[in-house]
Amino acid sequence: MTPLPTRLLGAWCRPATVEDAAAVAEHMRPADAAELWAASEQTPLEGAVESVEATPPGRSGALWLGRPGAWEHAGVFGVVPEAGNPSRAFPWLLTTLAVERHPRPFWRASQAWIATWRRDFEVLENAIDARHTVALRWAARLGFEVGPAEPFGMLRLPFHRITIRRS
Repeated sequence: MTPLPTRLLGAWCRPATVEDAAAVAEHMRPADAAELWAASEQTPLEGAVESVEATPPGRSGALWLGRPGAWEHAGVFGVVPEAGNPSRAFPWLLTTLAVERHPRPFWRASQAWIATWRRDFEVLENAIDARHTVALRWAARLGFEVGPAEPFGMLRLPFHRITIRRS
């Protein structure tokens, strides 16, 4: 396993690679995989690799949770600035079941990423599959406004737009 250079509030993070995307895809949470398929008709591997590759350098990360000697690859994440509008960006996250086994460090790391991205961007926005209730609760706890469900993505299933603005 590649060294884990940055300890962040009980989690280890480093810039994400395609290899990280493949490792996460292999063990992706079923709700994340279902959301990927509904939004883009991508498999976990296709979606994770495309997300990492589409994210500008320095804007993506790989996450490990656990304890020394027993770290688990927990996810890949990032934020993609909107083309032509540098004040707006789209955060994304794909996870494994490790986030459920280690909720506190995952929560603290999530708060840290969102705080950093809020300093960098006026608006963060994305959409979450209405069936992914755990992710919707997580976004609301982080301070995102959760909009009403509307048809979205390749399958036109109900998704909630999530938005957070810099105060």
